[in-house]
Amino acid sequence: MRSERNPRPAAAGYGRHHEAALEWLHAQNPDVALLQEVELARVISWEGARVHCLPTSPSARTGNAVIARSRRLEPLTIQIDGALVAAARAQIVDADFLLVSAHVLTDDREHRGRQRRALGSFVTRLAELVADGRCIVAGDFNASVHWPEYKEWFFEPMRKAGFEDARPYAHEVRSYWGRGSTAIIQDDHVFVDAATKRAANGGSWAIISSEDHRRWSDHGPVVVDVGK
Repeated sequence: MRSERNPRPAAAGYGRHHEAALEWLHAQNPDVALLQEVELARVISWEGARVHCLPTSPSARTGNAVIARSRRLEPLTIQIDGALVAAARAQIVDADFLLVSAHVLTDDREHRGRQRRALGSFVTRLAELVADGRCIVAGDFNASVHWPEYKEWFFEPMRKAGFEDARPYAHEVRSYWGRGSTAIIQDDHVFVDAATKRAANGGSWAIISSEDHRRWSDHGPVVVDVGK
């Protein structure tokens, strides 16, 4: 089973690359794709899959999407101040999964308190929905394990709630290169349940940062293959 957290082609200056980015993603043939800041009209007709889209506002062209090769996809409502969360239940490879595509607001000082509350509410709501079930939770959380406050606000609460980072090692890999940033910042993450994590340990995990991907978006896709 393959799960992918796609680039964000709708970011400023990247919109013209939507088509190329989505063509690349479609060619990867993932079982699950969780997208943020994507032009929703371009993914609604995703061939061979079911799609749930959530716009950033009622009239917005962009938003988050959950795409799954599944016989059913049941959208869920998760409303959190300071975050956009598209969620659905789906049957993937004969198992029921909660699929979540999240985008949490940036960490500028003006909104730091709001972001902390958003991350806390996100963890609490997810724990209520999963209840020891299977899940794939991914997105742009604007949070890095290298920032101590975010370990306290987000990463440790996620771990204690049973959500395991699909990353196979402790260090992070750079996933963001926008605004002239040169820091090794990973703010795009994939979390899974314990059973999926065990399968992922026999598969692969990568952030793609080719020249094409850096041209298409300021974020690199996180690709997780959980094997058989």
